[in-house]
Amino acid sequence: MTGKFIRRTLRNTVLPNRPYFAHLAITHRCNLRCRFCHITETPFEELDTESTKRMIDVLDRAGVAVISISGGGEPLLRDDFDEIINYAAGLGLYVKVTSNGTMPRAKYERLLRSGAEEIGISLDGVRGHDLPFSHVGSPILSTLRYLNGNLPPGKKLTINVTVSGRNRSEVREIAEYCAREYPRARVWLNPVVVGEGALRTSAPARTEPDYLRECKAPTLLKANFYTEGAEEQYREERFDWGCLAGDQFFDVKPNGDFWLCQDQPSPAPLNVLEPDFEKKRASLDKGARRECSGCVYSCYYMVQQSFRPRNWRSVALLWWNTRTEPGGPERRAGERFGWVAGLCALLMPRMARRLERTLVWTALFMLPFSGLPRGAVPELASDVVLDRMEETGQRQQKALATWTSVRVYRAANQRLGKWANVRAEVRYDGPGRKSYRVLEENGSAFIARHVIYPILEAERDSSKRQAMVDINRTNYELRPAGFDSETGAYVFEAMPRKPNRYQFRGRIWVDARSFGIRRVEGQPAMPPSFWVKRTEFIHNYEEVGGYWLPVQHRSQAELRIFGTSTLEIDYGDYRVAGPVSWMYALDSDRCAAGDCGLAGGAVSCFHGNSDGVAAGTEGSGTGPVDWRIYSQSAWRAAGNRGADARNEYGEGGRGEAGNAVPVLADESGAGNDAGEAAELAEIWIQVRSGADACVGSLKRFPGTGDAAHV
Repeated sequence: MTGKFIRRTLRNTVLPNRPYFAHLAITHRCNLRCRFCHITETPFEELDTESTKRMIDVLDRAGVAVISISGGGEPLLRDDFDEIINYAAGLGLYVKVTSNGTMPRAKYERLLRSGAEEIGISLDGVRGHDLPFSHVGSPILSTLRYLNGNLPPGKKLTINVTVSGRNRSEVREIAEYCAREYPRARVWLNPVVVGEGALRTSAPARTEPDYLRECKAPTLLKANFYTEGAEEQYREERFDWGCLAGDQFFDVKPNGDFWLCQDQPSPAPLNVLEPDFEKKRASLDKGARRECSGCVYSCYYMVQQSFRPRNWRSVALLWWNTRTEPGGPERRAGERFGWVAGLCALLMPRMARRLERTLVWTALFMLPFSGLPRGAVPELASDVVLDRMEETGQRQQKALATWTSVRVYRAANQRLGKWANVRAEVRYDGPGRKSYRVLEENGSAFIARHVIYPILEAERDSSKRQAMVDINRTNYELRPAGFDSETGAYVFEAMPRKPNRYQFRGRIWVDARSFGIRRVEGQPAMPPSFWVKRTEFIHNYEEVGGYWLPVQHRSQAELRIFGTSTLEIDYGDYRVAGPVSWMYALDSDRCAAGDCGLAGGAVSCFHGNSDGVAAGTEGSGTGPVDWRIYSQSAWRAAGNRGADARNEYGEGGRGEAGNAVPVLADESGAGNDAGEAAELAEIWIQVRSGADACVGSLKRFPGTGDAAHV
């Protein structure tokens, strides 16, 4: 739970009408055809990833604390489901995802790695096979077994059972089976809701909810006020429970349309991405909810009723049963010595783990960012500096195929008198792909294994959130703060636009010659935890093999009880594995770019006629080519269209695939567009392989493109 979630929960205890819970249906597509569900009969267009993120931004600004990605089709059918989850979680929202449990294993592996705090799986029986007409079948049981066995600490797994006349007699069996086979999961029983609505079924499926009182199982969750509400709803033709649909909770369809709930559309057309959405939502006539026959959808009823003081005791018991294990030490302490002892038994280990995470995040949240930029000259307007910084940063991210570095980590706490050193090899294989190998360990094994190792693991995992980490104008407001003549760098104040635990507040130094970020210093954008009073850090970068990479990290944190903790990281022995060290000049009809490369790197082809293909366009290599051609005369480089956009190398333009192919232009600064030269003048070719340069001899290549090996 984040601070934002806690603050907004406290807010709604006083202001219950404020938006708190949003059902976000990111798709209405589903691979099942459940008898009681008609959701696929109302298809909606789906917003793309970026539009969905903008929609989440709007919900966040409206004050929503919980986003439940459900209420529609199967969310894991979308390829970007985990990117959407991580974006919402990065804003500090509580994210729950409900799946039907029939997706491929790889999807659930991604779901476990995502920022979702709660995973719900629908299950309507444990015997037989009734897919795709209900949630009964071995694929769902197999998924639950996998999730139960691999559930990370801090995530919750909930099994949602919809009870109707078809499975009423099996409820006890389902609950006992789940308690035995999936002990880390919690089971929730939902009476099927009848009547009119996208998720409602016909009246014959209705059944008396006496099972809510009768059924008992160690992992079964119950709340007295929910049981009483379900019983009243069963007895009454119209169940009026003071529903706040459209205010405290609401639904959002895949195209962004606002609905009062999953059964009631907005009384007036309204889309979340419309200007002044929140103002329009607040002014809507919610009279339609007075005409509704009522429901006990747990996602709505439980949320609203939990804010009523008379139900807080049941809510506390529900929280306790969710957070503790049957027969665990917390429950045993509570049963023997009272609830205070049980609560202490629950919280003390968590406080220790929180302190551990505090030490980790204090150091990690500002570990050096990969993909930092390069490129230019001083005395430029700040917008120009930032434009070139971002352009070269993007270019480096594409160009930097892989690197390895040997790092030395030193962590210490002065008050405890503990320290540890770890030497590790870290490997980068492209965005989102980092790995490490420990080479040596000294000092306190506790600090090494509970501070430094988690930093390595968390850096590996956080590399998958590169878009949130990058220093650019999308993530930060960058204001000019002068020019540092001592370091030859432009200085900018950096303030995060949407603060999260991966970002910082402080300053950056942008190199005036190469536009690389030389230095970053500041504080976390968000405190890692209550235990941290203040944290300061400094990162330094240097140009290694043409790329800006971290060389030094220093941070110091003032903790509330444990005093000053420090972390130092020194980066060395970089090996930048770049392109292959082969170059050919060939006719464009003789080979595609990929035919003359070596495995593991990008290929470089140079075609001598006007139909040349850009370097690496058709190759299968994993990284781009790092080569430059300097010609004494105008020449049409591979894929070059002779644009007049000359840079400091006299660059004529870019290839069709977007790969820059620098050539020295003629005196006019323009690349040759005709490609008619009968013979290419002497050229000097430099091919980089890793950190070492392999320089070829001077060659004369005929314009017809005969092969020549450098």
